[in-house]
Amino acid sequence: MPAINRISRYAVTPSKLLRWAAEGRGTGEGATYKPLLTVHDVPSKGLRARAWSVKMRRIVHLLSRLEYYFFLILEHDPAVLDILEQYALALQKTKAIARRLGIVHPWDRKTGCLVPMSTDFVYLKMVEGRPRRFARNLKYRRDLAKQRTIEKIAIEQTYWEAEPEVDYGIVTERQIPRDLTRNLEWLHDALRPDYLNGLEEVVPIVEAFLRPRVQQEDTALADLADQADRKFGLENGSSLAIAKWLLAHHQWRTDLGQRISPFDPLHLEVTPYAAVAL
Repeated sequence: MPAINRISRYAVTPSKLLRWAAEGRGTGEGATYKPLLTVHDVPSKGLRARAWSVKMRRIVHLLSRLEYYFFLILEHDPAVLDILEQYALALQKTKAIARRLGIVHPWDRKTGCLVPMSTDFVYLKMVEGRPRRFARNLKYRRDLAKQRTIEKIAIEQTYWEAEPEVDYGIVTERQIPRDLTRNLEWLHDALRPDYLNGLEEVVPIVEAFLRPRVQQEDTALADLADQADRKFGLENGSSLAIAKWLLAHHQWRTDLGQRISPFDPLHLEVTPYAAVAL
C-alpha cells in the first residue's frame, strides 16, 4: 500500500486561511479582538497559555512563557488601554517587503502556502497624556543569532517603519524583570471580577485594620492577615486574599520590582504606580 502523506493539523493551507478570514482573525479591538493565531494553531515549544484579561474582557492567547510575562506587565499597567496579541500583518505588504529585501517569505513547506506574519503584541498606552501605539516582538536572546529569525525580523521591522506613529521594538528575557513578573503572576487572579467571592463588604474594615499594622510593624503579612481573620471572624485566608486584591488593584502600592512574599513584611509606598518601560 502506498504511503499516505498526512498534513499536520498545524499546516497552513488555503482553506485554513479562508476560514481564518471568515472568523475575523486579526481584527477587532478590546473585547472584540480576535488574534491571528491561537494556542491551538501552533505546535507546543514550551508554555502556551490562554489567560483571562480583565482589562480586555476576553481570553488572550500567549505562545511562550516570555509572551505570558510580557502580557502580565501590560495587564497590570494602568496606562495601557488596549492589548492586541498575535497581531496580523497584511500579507500583501509582507510579500512585497520580502521581495524587496531579497528574503524568502515565511511559507509552509508541506503545503507551499505562504504563512501570514504577525507581531506578538500591539498595544495602546497613554504617554504624557496622549495615546501612543507600540508594537513589540518577543524573542529569546538565543534565537536572535539565527539567520532565519534575523530575516523575519527584517521583514517585520520594515513593515512597521512604514507606520511612523507606531513605536516598534524587540523585547528579550533580559528586559523582563524576574521578581516583577513573579509578583504579577501571584496577583493576577485577584483581578478577576469574582475573586473576592462575598468578601466585598468587609474589605473596608479589613483594610483599615491591616494598613497601619503593615506600615508600622515588622511582621509578616500572613501573620497580620491571620490576626484580622480572627478579629472579624473570617474564614482563614480571607484577609490575605483582601490584601492581595488591594495590591492587584493599586489601592495598596509597593515596589513590585522586589519579590513579595506573604511570609515577609510588606512595605507600602505612597508614590504613584511606576510602570516598566518596554
